[in-house]
Amino acid sequence: MYSMILGAAILALAALFILLCFFFHGSIRRAHIAFFRPEFFPRGAASIAVIGKSPLWQKLLWWLFAAVLSLLSLNVFHLSGIFLLHLAAVGALLHLIYLLCKSFLPAFLRRIHFSGVLPLLLAVLVMMLGYANLHHVTPTHYTLHTDKPLREGGVRLVAISDVHYGVSLSDDDMQRVCDEIGALSPDVVLLLGDLVDNDTPRERIPTLFSMLGSIDAKDGVYFIFGNHDRPYAQIKSDFDGDTLLAAIRDAGVTLLQDDTALLGDDVLLIGREDASRPRMTASQLCEHADLTRYTVMLDHQPTDYAGVRGTGVDLLLSGHTHGGQLFPLGLFMKLFRINDHVYGYTDIDAHTAAIVSSGFAGWRFPLKTGAPAEYLVIDILPR
Repeated sequence: MYSMILGAAILALAALFILLCFFFHGSIRRAHIAFFRPEFFPRGAASIAVIGKSPLWQKLLWWLFAAVLSLLSLNVFHLSGIFLLHLAAVGALLHLIYLLCKSFLPAFLRRIHFSGVLPLLLAVLVMMLGYANLHHVTPTHYTLHTDKPLREGGVRLVAISDVHYGVSLSDDDMQRVCDEIGALSPDVVLLLGDLVDNDTPRERIPTLFSMLGSIDAKDGVYFIFGNHDRPYAQIKSDFDGDTLLAAIRDAGVTLLQDDTALLGDDVLLIGREDASRPRMTASQLCEHADLTRYTVMLDHQPTDYAGVRGTGVDLLLSGHTHGGQLFPLGLFMKLFRINDHVYGYTDIDAHTAAIVSSGFAGWRFPLKTGAPAEYLVIDILPR
């Protein structure tokens, strides 16, 4: 199974590398024409005319430069790779538009396109907007209805996921968002995992949980682990599990690991261990639970909808995907079914709804171009 996945991943990377090589080679060639052979633009088929006259060493140099840029693009763990991928995506889209319109474009517009200035400027703009988006956390509201008995006025849940503290928000920014959440008068605050990761400084972990634990919520603050909260043994980390557990405990936050919690008399929480660890099945967790109450299951990774289907859970809340974080990753996640759902609301079955949050931030990079930076405000009302 794993060998098949590895083989498919290698083939996908090889195909992407080849596509990127052709894109960057074409871009370099067109830029050469724009800056050094402008006399060809009145003729229309400039690239064909010039490439035939280019010496072999120049063609080889273009391909070599294209290969280097393509290799750098595949390094998605570095900001330069992210920028080059955005540049390629924007450039490919603009070139497609050019091919559709070139028959009636004047020479100066063709030269501007060939220069590569437009995709470069647009890629920079997209990165700037992604940075601004990540630093502007906003609420996303959902209203759900149920036939189950609820307290007067219904129940308001606020769900926070994927803060990855240290990627974007400062302590002051985080406190401001916590104050905004408190002003919404939530009944409960649900922390859906990946609040910290391996790059979070040890000294900032207690600060984060102290702020979250101080949010005024009638029924308290609850937390489940994500796949990044506990440091991986093979990755150098600035904190350990004991530091995290102490911060959770001292902040008055309740940790749920394959556990349940009753909120008043009308809402049941089921918090799952993360899918990266050994855990109980959804059916096992629901087997002895009182599902006559409105039941909310918390599961960081939206990868077990099949296991939740038919259990009688009313609402499943997840994070993990970051909504794709960087466009067009969300589209690829949907295409290849990497998760059961990437972002927003969906129905698992006739009884169970599911919502996936894109979260506060994203992993590693202070950029988010694929989805909003958000927390969820969910009002559950009697029908």
